[in-house]
Amino acid sequence: MIKEAARPGAPADPATPSPGAERLAPVRDLPGLAHACLLDASGGRVLAEIGADEGGATAAVLAWGHRAGAVATDRGRTLEDLIVTTDVAYHLVRAVGGVADGPWVYLRVRRDEGNLALARRRLAAITTAAPAGATPAPDPSPAVRSSSGPVGVPFPRRTPAATPAVPAVPSVPAAPPSRASPPAASPAPAPWARPPAGRTTAVPVAVPALPAPRAPAGPAAVVAARPQPPAEPARLPTTMRDSAGVLTQRWRTDPETLRRVLAGLLRLGPTA
Repeated sequence: MIKEAARPGAPADPATPSPGAERLAPVRDLPGLAHACLLDASGGRVLAEIGADEGGATAAVLAWGHRAGAVATDRGRTLEDLIVTTDVAYHLVRAVGGVADGPWVYLRVRRDEGNLALARRRLAAITTAAPAGATPAPDPSPAVRSSSGPVGVPFPRRTPAATPAVPAVPSVPAAPPSRASPPAASPAPAPWARPPAGRTTAVPVAVPALPAPRAPAGPAAVVAARPQPPAEPARLPTTMRDSAGVLTQRWRTDPETLRRVLAGLLRLGPTA
């Protein structure tokens, strides 16, 4: 049985300051919050409270939280929080620091106004926050940190030898021009000499070659050619003499040329 003085929800002695009152600060403005309290589970004493208990729900949910925490501890696990949902509210309980034998925080949030995810985050902020005034000691500087073992000294790094510079190739000046062979100079134009007075220089004039005179055409060229039936061309002898012996010239002896000459003679007609 829980005594009246230690009943969950019963306010602590107002003359005694509440050491955990500041731990409920993260849930003061939680939407839909109906009741929040910090309980000392070992003695059942209310350390801090916001709102009021309703129907003994705080004691019932806290008892279920103790049992769930004990089961988790027996299995090597840690209970984060316990959530009980009714038709009108969410009931959440969580151990401070994850220790089942330490203080517990209880929240009751109205479902129509609150948010379960936000309530869990605020509850975790309460149970995992460091107590006020407990400032963690700063980590010692690496320069003054003591070490029991030998201090390793880094090995010196070998500096690569500098690559010898490649000597520059000396520039060879161009050979000066030889005095024995002076540069060839372009020949200067010869000055024009005026001929002496009283003396005329004959300038040769090229005479164009004239064509040889043509022989006048005979009267046969004027007479119109009479139409004559073409005569059968004369048969050439089978044995052809060399035409080189006639007038010391070589004449054309091919049949086509002879046929053309004969046809021309026939067109001229008989001469007078």
